[in-house]
Amino acid sequence: MKKSILITMCMAGMAMAGEPAPIAVTPIQAPPVEPAADCPVSLEIAGVYRFASRYIMSNDVAYGKKIDTYGGDLTLVYGLNDNWSANLRIGYTFGDEVDRDHACRQEVDVHTFTIMPGLRYTTPLNDTWSVYGGVNMGVANESVKYHFYEPRDKWSQKIHDSEWNFAVSAEIGLRYKVSECTEIFAAYEFYGSMATPLLEDEWTRLDTHRQTYHGIRAGVSIKF
Repeated sequence: MKKSILITMCMAGMAMAGEPAPIAVTPIQAPPVEPAADCPVSLEIAGVYRFASRYIMSNDVAYGKKIDTYGGDLTLVYGLNDNWSANLRIGYTFGDEVDRDHACRQEVDVHTFTIMPGLRYTTPLNDTWSVYGGVNMGVANESVKYHFYEPRDKWSQKIHDSEWNFAVSAEIGLRYKVSECTEIFAAYEFYGSMATPLLEDEWTRLDTHRQTYHGIRAGVSIKF
């Protein structure tokens, strides 16, 4: 009898207690991953072709030519914010012109070396395309070599002069985003220099004036 009462009381206690409450488990969340910081430094490698807009003239010999130049530049760019950036550009261009007739041969070589810091503004058009414009101002070394040769009398003349002076360039162009670290670009460029090397001796005077050029600049930009 006592055994039956104990079993009944145990069963009643279990019924009153009900099922055990479930244990709450809080999942452990990983800390958020911060996106990699956008490096503000990039290097541009560009090719340049410039169309001369002023003549190189000889006062004593019938010679007057517009000498186009071609070359390239390296530009180190530092982004100041989403739109503005500062840069330092080192460039070199070369051009030559040969003039032949029945009596003589004339050749002029033009070499230009530039160091120009600058400022640029870029605005995006969409996720991949952007438009930009900028100005660079600095110094240029204009070097001009003149060679005159007359085969009939076997007489030749060579004159060379160079000069450092103020130079400026301005450009406007488009950029295309190839990847997160690489862009390609193409731009119209204006270039002008105050350097006026004067090639003069007892026979010839060659006046280079202040040279101005309209050109095309295109290349690739790589972020570090």
